[in-house]
Amino acid sequence: MTMTPEQKKAVDQAGDAPVVVEDPETHESYVIVKEETYRRLAKAVEVEIGRGENRGRTLTYHNVVRSWVKLGDWNGAQATWSVPVSQIQSDDVDAAAVILQEGSHDKPGVVLGAAYLPLR
Repeated sequence: MTMTPEQKKAVDQAGDAPVVVEDPETHESYVIVKEETYRRLAKAVEVEIGRGENRGRTLTYHNVVRSWVKLGDWNGAQATWSVPVSQIQSDDVDAAAVILQEGSHDKPGVVLGAAYLPLR
């Protein structure tokens, strides 16, 4: 897909945020994230395994989730939620992600949207 000048401008103005663009020929929608932002998503955490079949080995985990915070229930209308950065920021947290998902805690459904925010 070749992006239009307007789409390129939207991506440039979005900074690290993802941008939804529509292919003008196929009308397919795509989520565009700048390559430098995508590379930051590949943060890694090395973990020494203390037991089990991998005991004694060091494994590298990527995109490690440190905690979940439910912001609220979305009913389809425009809504705003906020979380103080101090509540999620720590030495071992590089970024935050917001996920809009159907379903419940016990029976999660389809992911409807997501956004990424680097904290460093």
